[in-house]
Amino acid sequence: MLGFCLALLMIGAASHAQLKKVNEECDQMPCESGLTCVELKSGKKKCSLCDQSTSNSMTENVDNACKAFGEGWTPESNDDYKDALAADGRVLVDVYDKMLENAKKCKEARENRESKCWGGGDDDHKKAIQQVADGIQRMADHKYRMIGAKRVYYGSKSTYESRLSTFKSKADLNFPDMNQKLDIMNNDQDKGNKVNCSDIERIRDDAERCVNAAKDLLYDGFSNSLDKFPDEYNDVFTKAMDTMKKAKDLLDTVKNKSLCN
Repeated sequence: MLGFCLALLMIGAASHAQLKKVNEECDQMPCESGLTCVELKSGKKKCSLCDQSTSNSMTENVDNACKAFGEGWTPESNDDYKDALAADGRVLVDVYDKMLENAKKCKEARENRESKCWGGGDDDHKKAIQQVADGIQRMADHKYRMIGAKRVYYGSKSTYESRLSTFKSKADLNFPDMNQKLDIMNNDQDKGNKVNCSDIERIRDDAERCVNAAKDLLYDGFSNSLDKFPDEYNDVFTKAMDTMKKAKDLLDTVKNKSLCN
């Protein structure tokens, strides 16, 4: 009788030992008490702290929160980033905040599911969470590199591209040639020779249109901050300002001397 009881205890202990723990597959063997054998999207069945309905709901939350993230983050693969790119290759600075918010929601959804349903998750799930965390850091690093390199714009994409298009059309000027012409006319007026004031006015007006377009671009695309203004645009802006002033000063001088022809 004693031997029979011991045998039953040993069978019971062996049976209990074979019960599956959280995250273990439960196709052939039931789960421990408090766990539910749920079916995953892959078709596998594993022991979970959640019932099937909760597991499905939590996974749906993860899918929805992470669909824009994929396996990681790169500018070339992110639709929000691509949509925010302007014609000159600069990106709207605000898009980083949007992407970071979405990535953090993805990480939070994954962490909530693994904590509630899977006891923290298996190695693959932990790896997926780490991938999101790494992506968040890459986004933040990319943002500050782009800001530092003046590869971002501010405001709205439509306004920026409009101002940029106008600026580029008005900035298509040959400043060395314009200044050479002004120098020649200045030498002529120094000698008391008449000069063509219409030529001076044309140079002045072309430079002024460029200046105004640059100011609009600076104001609407770069928060009216020269610190944010890209060097290539600021260089044109400076040349246009100098040329405009030079033409205006020369025109005043010529008119005061009555040397316009």
